[in-house]
Amino acid sequence: MSSPIVIDENSNLDNALSLMRKNNVSRLPVVNNNHFTIGVISLLDILKIFSIHNEKGSPGSVL
Repeated sequence: MSSPIVIDENSNLDNALSLMRKNNVSRLPVVNNNHFTIGVISLLDILKIFSIHNEKGSPGSVL
């Protein structure tokens, strides 16, 4: 059995997008330092953030 694909809450959007592409998924559980799920980020969330920041400036670390 394989481990679930998750992303750390301190990761940036580029890392999330790369992990989604690599694993052919459109959503990732976001986990904290204790490995508890604290949310989910989707490809649509990332696209919205990039779209908003392209109008105002560049995105930062916002997971």
